[in-house]
Amino acid sequence: MYWRLGLAVACALALAACNSPEVPPKPLNPEVAAFDRLQMALPGGDGPIDAEALVLAAIEYAPSRRRAEARLAHMAASVQLTQVNQPFLYAPEVEYHTEGAPWTLGLSVERPFTRETLRTARTDAAVAERVAAQWALERVGWEVRDHILKALVRIEHTRVEIAFAEEDVELRTQVEAMLQQGLQAGVSRLADAQRAAALAQQARLALDAARSRAAEAETALAAGLGVSRLAVQGREIRPPVGELLPSRIDPAQFDAMLRRALVRRSDVLVKIAAYGAAEARLRVTLAELTPDITLGPGILWDQKDLVLRLAGAIVPVPEITDARVAIALAHRDEARLAFEEMQAQVLAEAESAWSQLVTAGRESASAEAEITAASEYAAQTATAIRQRTLPAAAKPDADLRLLAARRAAAAAELRRQMALINLEFAMERIFSDDSAPRGAPWHRPSPEDQ
Repeated sequence: MYWRLGLAVACALALAACNSPEVPPKPLNPEVAAFDRLQMALPGGDGPIDAEALVLAAIEYAPSRRRAEARLAHMAASVQLTQVNQPFLYAPEVEYHTEGAPWTLGLSVERPFTRETLRTARTDAAVAERVAAQWALERVGWEVRDHILKALVRIEHTRVEIAFAEEDVELRTQVEAMLQQGLQAGVSRLADAQRAAALAQQARLALDAARSRAAEAETALAAGLGVSRLAVQGREIRPPVGELLPSRIDPAQFDAMLRRALVRRSDVLVKIAAYGAAEARLRVTLAELTPDITLGPGILWDQKDLVLRLAGAIVPVPEITDARVAIALAHRDEARLAFEEMQAQVLAEAESAWSQLVTAGRESASAEAEITAASEYAAQTATAIRQRTLPAAAKPDADLRLLAARRAAAAAELRRQMALINLEFAMERIFSDDSAPRGAPWHRPSPEDQ
């Protein structure tokens, strides 16, 4: 008789196995992954880095983007799961008797039915979470772009800063040497010579610091790309990031772009979708106040008669209290406050970036004016030295003034470029002198998700 029980159980397991997909194991080998990471190289060999291509490649292969894509796939599968009723449950049974038929064989099928109201609410919540994951994926692209562009700008600026620091060391070494010669000739003061030596040493220390900052900037770029620093060390950037950024932005566009960012920036849309999910979960909680129905048709065979049976049950209502509804309401309020907080953050980021851009513009104008004045002073000093109305020692001083003006202009340009990148990140618009502000060139959510 035991074979009948085994057959019934085997049939039930076979039915369950038919719906089980085959998923091969995929073990993680940390050592191999680490070795592959160290061996990764950027396209182009040792040639120049294409800034635009590098940004798009970084967005495509960034680990944070892949993680966001995995979460999006999870949310998409969750939507499909909510759109079907629960599966059939198979329950085979064998009963043994001491009188009459020695055994009875039975098979019942249980089918739970979820009400349309509850299923719709669950689907709405899952769809909202999927949309939030879609917009979170969009935001990851902007975050990676912001990180890579800033790293490239810092690399360019630190390389310019190194050139300025080397020139500064050379000029201050000349001044130190002239004053030492004058001290030996008895025409210079000891205090002046000591001060020049101290300034020359400070310039050498500043050069070392600039080289350290350049290494840190390359490390930051490599971290954003997920490669070793050796892959980016010493690579030239073409075209310079400054050529990818606009020379100016029309102030009249700021208000319109800010209004758009307050309702269309991707992380704002994440919060809007999260609010929709919280609202749907509240509807799920309210719908669960009504019980579900379960039907259980089956057959019973006692070796003489085949009996059909139909069982039904009303799933008991769980103990719902006002606290569960209050929790769902609180989650909805939290989602609304998170949306308002995000809007305030967008406003602060945009206005701060715009203020930095305006300030950097004024600083750049002042630095350019100082460069003009310092250039004229250097030319006048050179003329006076040729006419022997000034000593040759005056030339390094004039050159140092011009160098200081050029350094100030470079620092102002760095702040201007950083402000432009911050403004693009805050507005989620790419600015250019050749076209109107445009959106992201990478993947965006589908129209139905929007």
